[in-house]
Amino acid sequence: MRRFALLSVPVLLVACAKPAEEAPDDLDALAAFMFANFDTEGDELASGSVNIEEYLNTLELDGDVEDRTVGLTALTSENFGGITVNSDYDGTEQVPRAVSGISSHDLAANAGLALETNHICIESDTTKYAGRSFLSGDDCWPDNCDRLETFNEIRKENTLAQVWFDVYKDFRMITLEDGRDVMVARSWMEDQFMADGGNNSWDELYGFEAWIPTEDGTETQRFYAFWSSVTLSAIGDDIYGNLVRAGIDEGYVYGDAFLSGTTTDVCNNDRDRAYDRE
Repeated sequence: MRRFALLSVPVLLVACAKPAEEAPDDLDALAAFMFANFDTEGDELASGSVNIEEYLNTLELDGDVEDRTVGLTALTSENFGGITVNSDYDGTEQVPRAVSGISSHDLAANAGLALETNHICIESDTTKYAGRSFLSGDDCWPDNCDRLETFNEIRKENTLAQVWFDVYKDFRMITLEDGRDVMVARSWMEDQFMADGGNNSWDELYGFEAWIPTEDGTETQRFYAFWSSVTLSAIGDDIYGNLVRAGIDEGYVYGDAFLSGTTTDVCNNDRDRAYDRE
């Protein structure tokens, strides 16, 4: 009886397995779908990545950033996919943007970048400190495991505000039907973070990213959907949206320069800045 019960478990699990949900074609719905389904078995992420690639193929990925940017609708609780977030916010103040681009480096190089513990001059210019620690997967990513979980302490400074905030960011490696690997990432804040002086704040932050290799594998197509809301009394949504767009695109440039060994050509930030969070 014991042997029969053990053998019957996999059959029962297969019979009750939930079929993969089909990824939407609409980019707005697709971005939210990928965020919500980040922890699924992978079929949803694979089909969604194919749809993202179809969208990327319509763009000139090294063209003007304005032509590679689209607005999105707010990310709401039905799309959170089980993550913990600050329940004080419902998405109504978000200024969501999606920016696409191209990396001149292959997927393996971009996957290795996820293991960097210092992301100054890899993130945007306003990132003055970015320390990454690992929650799981750093001893096997990406060759021997398909998931990496990180915790990131970030210091942003510009003329509008200066703030420390914490971001969780998970990476996954999935395989498409054609055999190509694709890397995806999901990031989020669990709390509101007040800026220096207490007048401004970073209220919500959610991100979904995809790294999709070109057919010959020499370059990597990039897609970054970013839903965020801030309290910055000096600017409106349009200006903030432009800052988000510029920051994401700057991160594309900085990341590629870091991989090429040409960081000093594009970034003047101090990568040796000491951790000084109070």
